[in-house]
Amino acid sequence: MLWPAGQPSGYNFNKGVLMPKLKTKSSVKKRFSRTGSGKIKFKPAGKRHGMSKRTNKFIRNTKRSSIMSPGDSALIDHMLPYNK
Repeated sequence: MLWPAGQPSGYNFNKGVLMPKLKTKSSVKKRFSRTGSGKIKFKPAGKRHGMSKRTNKFIRNTKRSSIMSPGDSALIDHMLPYNK
């Protein structure tokens, strides 16, 4: 059967109906990434503006990225389906 506007999404002539693709949450892919061992890496919040009111200790501690705890990473894990 020929479709008027090409092949519909989710249908493959060789295999039949395919499962739909999963979508990655756009806000999550901008804020988190994975390490080589699969842990979730993030940058701490609070460094965009207003540095004059922050303490030097706060600015120093939020410089580098951190590894998320396993309980919190379970919440983010399903929003990054293909980044494993």
